[in-house]
Amino acid sequence: MTKEEVLSWVKKHIYLRIYDDIELKGKIDGNDVYCLVFKRDEAEVPDIGLPSLIIIENGEPKFMTGTKALDILHKLSKED
Repeated sequence: MTKEEVLSWVKKHIYLRIYDDIELKGKIDGNDVYCLVFKRDEAEVPDIGLPSLIIIENGEPKFMTGTKALDILHKLSKED
């Protein structure tokens, strides 16, 4: 999926309510991993807790958060 297709899916499923964009972070097991991100100029960013990711598995986006998302980000950081 292209970034635009993933962003459209995210907006359609209301995961972008407090976020401004998505950013490709890398690949895990051949699957694209996107982070939901803020691109606001305002000084105050809402406290959102654990990271939220979109994983593209077999061409289908899946929303992921919590410790599973932290594990994926940890794996990505080790690959750098």
